[in-house]
Amino acid sequence: MNLPNPLLSPEQVDSYELTGEYRFGKNTARVSFFHEDRWNEIYGQINELVYPNVTSYSNVGKTRFNGIESAVDLKDVGIERFDLNANLTFTGTDIESNFTDPSSVGKNYPGIAKWRGKLTGVYRPTETLSLAAGVRYSSNPYALLDNSDWNHDVFGARSGYLLFDAKVNYKFERNWTLSAGVDNIGSYKYYDYHPFAQRTFFAELRYDFGGPGTSSEDSGVVPGSQRR
Repeated sequence: MNLPNPLLSPEQVDSYELTGEYRFGKNTARVSFFHEDRWNEIYGQINELVYPNVTSYSNVGKTRFNGIESAVDLKDVGIERFDLNANLTFTGTDIESNFTDPSSVGKNYPGIAKWRGKLTGVYRPTETLSLAAGVRYSSNPYALLDNSDWNHDVFGARSGYLLFDAKVNYKFERNWTLSAGVDNIGSYKYYDYHPFAQRTFFAELRYDFGGPGTSSEDSGVVPGSQRR
């Protein structure tokens, strides 16, 4: 149940980003620095001590976000037709003021993991077949403004994850592609209030009306359908 708050103030956000990219041969490396100030962000807090659960909304005075994101895209790594793609992001958050909940001042903003990363490898032995495998990682974010939730692996909490995925694409006709794979191979248990799906098998038969060109989905990149 949502509890409305007619006294909410409008949000204001100032965002800055500086990005540098370097290309060497067929490879690309990128680094981005970002900074964001948020005033009066509207935050919904779930009260699980009552039934049915009640979500109340309030303004968080000021929150600051600083971070860095790095990414590389490497072609023909070690052997021909084997590509690697990786990214890693660090985000530091700080609640600088909050009149509705002073205990949250100096704490991390909920729902934002400090570390997130992904590594994907794709091998294309032929023009019609691609094999992909990947790993996704996130550190534990908090679910409460005062960061008092220390147990991240229960229903109602937010938790990090370490997931392994695999996928096969086979383009057997000019416009037809057959895909199959597994998300979260290790059946890792993780939560974002509710539990996410564990080991998931999937298969897909797709017809591309766009013609014989290869779409981005045909690249063999691991889909990670359970990603947050």
